[in-house]
Amino acid sequence: MPAVTRSLREAVVTMLAVLATLACAMAIDPEPGPAVLSVVLCLSFSRSHLDRDLRGRLEAAVALPVVGLVAAGVGMLLHRAPWVGALVFVAGMFVSIWLRRFGPMARRAGSLIALPFVVILTTPYIPSRHAGHWLALVLPIIVSLLALVWVMAFQTLARSVHWLPPRVAHMPQARAALPAAGSMRPVPSTRMAVQMAVALGVAFVVGYVFFAERWAWIVLTAFIVNSGNRGRLDVAYKSVLRVLGAAAGTIMALLFTLHLGGHDTGTVALILAAVFMGLWLRPLGYAWWALFVTLALALLQGFEGSSAQHILWPRLEEIVIGAIIGVASAWFVLPVRSTAMLRRRIADTLAILADALDPSTPARASHDYMAAIDHVQQVAPAFRASRWATRYFRELQPADWVDTLAVCRDPGVALMERGEAPGPVRRAVGAARKATREPVELLVALQELHRSLMLHASSDGDGTTRMFSADIATHSRTANDDVAIIEQLSSDLTNHKDTVMTMKLYFSPGACSMSDHIVLAWIGQPYTTQKMTKETLKSPEYLKLNPAGAVPVLEIDGWPLTQNVAILNYLADSFPDAKLGGDGTPKGRAEVNRWLSFLNSDVHPAFHPLFGSTGFLDEAAAQLTRDKALTQLHELFGRADKQLEGRDWLAGMRSIADPYLFVVWRWAKATKVDLSGFANLAAFAERMLADSAVQKVLADEGLGKH
Repeated sequence: MPAVTRSLREAVVTMLAVLATLACAMAIDPEPGPAVLSVVLCLSFSRSHLDRDLRGRLEAAVALPVVGLVAAGVGMLLHRAPWVGALVFVAGMFVSIWLRRFGPMARRAGSLIALPFVVILTTPYIPSRHAGHWLALVLPIIVSLLALVWVMAFQTLARSVHWLPPRVAHMPQARAALPAAGSMRPVPSTRMAVQMAVALGVAFVVGYVFFAERWAWIVLTAFIVNSGNRGRLDVAYKSVLRVLGAAAGTIMALLFTLHLGGHDTGTVALILAAVFMGLWLRPLGYAWWALFVTLALALLQGFEGSSAQHILWPRLEEIVIGAIIGVASAWFVLPVRSTAMLRRRIADTLAILADALDPSTPARASHDYMAAIDHVQQVAPAFRASRWATRYFRELQPADWVDTLAVCRDPGVALMERGEAPGPVRRAVGAARKATREPVELLVALQELHRSLMLHASSDGDGTTRMFSADIATHSRTANDDVAIIEQLSSDLTNHKDTVMTMKLYFSPGACSMSDHIVLAWIGQPYTTQKMTKETLKSPEYLKLNPAGAVPVLEIDGWPLTQNVAILNYLADSFPDAKLGGDGTPKGRAEVNRWLSFLNSDVHPAFHPLFGSTGFLDEAAAQLTRDKALTQLHELFGRADKQLEGRDWLAGMRSIADPYLFVVWRWAKATKVDLSGFANLAAFAERMLADSAVQKVLADEGLGKH
């Protein structure tokens, strides 16, 4: 269903609920206050999706009455004790955003906490002239329950007759990487909470001090600009749209009130029509929402005794001031870099794609993958606007990343639905995930991923190839250098052959190259080996591969790669499905490399005195050096043993560091390093020795079990 058609249907359903709730509220108390509250609560509830499941509906049944009561209370507080009300408002909004860092449950709680503050910010305080004390207290609760009942009723009816699509019970959330212990930089949710608090605090101060009677629009604009913060570029983009839309909405309100008067039935109809248009056209662009919401709120000012023709220029002034405050807060107060946020979302999407294409995944549902791409698309408008504005002087355009990833959607879904997991595609996914750390390489990696997906998704017959023909054309228009890619793709579709990476490991039995040998066996991809001797290590042919005349060397498609740590990391990155590089987060990868570096830089060199590097010393000095090496190694293996306490593997999950630990453990056994008392290390060694791949490597290298 097209987005505009779906939004039209959703707007119709929401407005029916609004009209029903409005009629009930007016029947109870025919004054503007309850009516306005009923409309805002219906809009907030319909957009919050709190009724996604039974639990959500029960939470809403409890929360919305509280929302209505708190909204009325905060509104009264802002009216009678402005500074106290402002403090409560800022604190409430800070907490609602800060809670996001604690997971889905806390995120839902934050949404519930934010609702009353959003309601009161968009609803002018209109005191009741006729309702008694008890009715004034109970009325917000009644209106809230009415909004809940009518929204749920109309949405349920619309879904039962297939006017609206079924509810989506699950939407994947971005897996934000938590900061390392001791990090001084707060996580994004905390930074956004601080930004919102600063923006609202400054807006309240500026509004109260310089615009005593008109502070609400400054605060409202600062809030809208910072709400849903997806990075400082997004905030700046929304502020421009907000100012333009608000200006147009205010001018329209002025024109309407000049012809229709202040606050009669015609004005009410216009307010409801503006709300409907805003709901309908919001998917087309935020400016439409800003325009029609501003129009509705400007017309609503008539119920406070203000006339739109007298507040046009002051209103625009307040909107501009609020937008400046919001942008300044997002830009300078613990800023969230938009490109970093986008790369995080792209990385999450690629991780979902990698999991879905993992041969060991039993069921390959495409819902999470499509939802993740939609999550990336949410931030696209700001980057596309930036691309348009900077297209003549900026080469790197993150909008190209979004466009290229978007056209990976259909071929990726096709592979999932066919249950296929081609090796070249999985390697392309792994390369793209690695490239998210290097912005200058990301576009090329995503283009290569798209090419690989298209190649394999289109290889099932002419029908499938035609299905993606429009996708190819779209891709050629949205990213740089795509003409060459499409030409190459066309050639591949005509003569496509899966290319298999050739890998050859040069090793010496029992040397550190054994760690690479074990990783190759764990990965399960084809490889060959070449056993090296002291003579062949110094041969001219081998010295061309490695001038140091040492092992290991891994030759990949004719390219020689040396240095153990480099080879191990290359294998982990090239074959992400083996899951040997950590848990997919920067922290997890750093944990693997920390222990890999410990083994390569601390443990490995400590063996040198035991392997004959003391030949230039007299016997007494040599023995002293060997004794110190044994003592040092005992301490180092003690650290490894402590790390293994409560763990099967060094980094918490099997990784490229574990074969290296196994190799140096074998060296320790051979050189009589004291390993007594290291029960965790002994258990680790037994696990490795029981592994079928390790047993095969030991046999291939001509070594016994130990």
